[in-house]
Amino acid sequence: MMDHSYVTEGLGPFALWGEQELVGHILPFWECYGRDPEHPGFYGELDNQRRGNSSVPRSVVMTARHLWTYSAASRLFPQYRPRYLEMATYAYQVLRQQYVDPVHGGVFWTVHPDGKPEVAKKQLYGQAFALYGLSEYALALLEGGAKEAPSPEASSSRLLEKTRYTSVFSPSLQRTLDVHRETELPAVLQLAHRLFTLMETYGRDPTYGGYWEARSQDWSVTDDMRLSPRDMNCQKSMNTNLHVLEAYTTYYRLLQHLRAHQQESEPKAKFREMSHEEKKLPQKEGIVSPHQVAESLRDLLEITTQHILGKEGHLILYFDETWRPLGEPLISYGHDIEASWLLWEAAETLASGGDLSTGAVQFYRDTAVRMAEVSLQEGFDSPEKPQGELKEPPKGFSGKPSSGALDNEHHGNHRDHTRIWWCQAEALVGYINAYQLSGKSAFLDAAYQVKNWISQFQIDPIDGEWFWAVSREGIPDLSQPKGGNWKASYHNGRCCMELIRRAKPAATL
Repeated sequence: MMDHSYVTEGLGPFALWGEQELVGHILPFWECYGRDPEHPGFYGELDNQRRGNSSVPRSVVMTARHLWTYSAASRLFPQYRPRYLEMATYAYQVLRQQYVDPVHGGVFWTVHPDGKPEVAKKQLYGQAFALYGLSEYALALLEGGAKEAPSPEASSSRLLEKTRYTSVFSPSLQRTLDVHRETELPAVLQLAHRLFTLMETYGRDPTYGGYWEARSQDWSVTDDMRLSPRDMNCQKSMNTNLHVLEAYTTYYRLLQHLRAHQQESEPKAKFREMSHEEKKLPQKEGIVSPHQVAESLRDLLEITTQHILGKEGHLILYFDETWRPLGEPLISYGHDIEASWLLWEAAETLASGGDLSTGAVQFYRDTAVRMAEVSLQEGFDSPEKPQGELKEPPKGFSGKPSSGALDNEHHGNHRDHTRIWWCQAEALVGYINAYQLSGKSAFLDAAYQVKNWISQFQIDPIDGEWFWAVSREGIPDLSQPKGGNWKASYHNGRCCMELIRRAKPAATL
């Protein structure tokens, strides 16, 4: 089908569950326990008893993810906008004061608790998340007009009444945020535009396309490209390019919003249509056109389907500069399903701005569904259709469909059945997305199973939030932290917001 219709039947329970989990648990948890009261910023490590470690360096990825989550939540829940925007503003101030390189531009990879750079190189993954968070924050500030939110004590919301956590909230917070919006919005936009320009100028490969893994602090070539100790030291990766795609999608959405506003008030504003020749040139700060971002997004969509997506429907993880695959095959089931819906989101967003052809839209729609089908067939593990032998009934399993979950990885002959928190969050969104695009009930059934797995085993009922990793038998791995540099409010928070938005199309993120 060539229209942009979506199936929404049967999604009500997901939206209700998502709102209860997000408003009642995830957001209050990070408001209360994520921030370090002694050293401005977020704890680089938070244990399973909610105790933060102030000595651990902090990543820009974690900070930018909190910025995105609370900015998006402030837009989705107008009645609580001041409360969530306060947390977003805190994250923005930390990002700007501690991570922005005042000399070379861009953002540092990690900083010490005192705010001084620890790893100053320009990891493109980090630049992308900074742009992602800033773009969502700018959209939150632009909306304005927030309703005066009641304090948690006076709220009629059953979710807030039942929550175990409290959050700092003052009646004057709305007025403070109104002033902040007027004074800081131009600076937020300027920083976002600057980041995009740097990424395009120094991070993009003009010959083979896509984005380099990393550059040194001054944006020159570096030998240390690794995203993390467990990743390959390579020129390009699936992970970095996937999240540049994700960031550019939201940045494009922001520019379209600004362009529409400028056309209404100032027809000759700087967000005018660019000529074909102008689109080819590096853009100056503050003169970024949505059509330039669209060109980069289209290139990323093509690279994803032509190079990163393998013939068998799984993502290839590591590459040299020419997009030649490196290393032994490794399947990341979480990235497979996450990419399926992020790919479609980018295509749909471009189409909404008139920057993607009808044929291309249909192609990416079909591709997203095929990727989800492969994930469901090969990555989804349930008692009815186990991936490999089930040696013993998992703890608490009754043999019902609600026991299914997404496996972690497959490397050589070894299959890792560990249930990682972010893989379950992305599986839930990815299967719902595929159900909406195809109408196939198998995706909805899988989504129900994942949701039930999360409720039964991934969520910590005592200390809150989600366990990092849970065994196939339902036993949490308490050696892994509850939060920190690689685990913030982003994956599961976004999952809940997507469930709400998809069941209520009027809700916009």
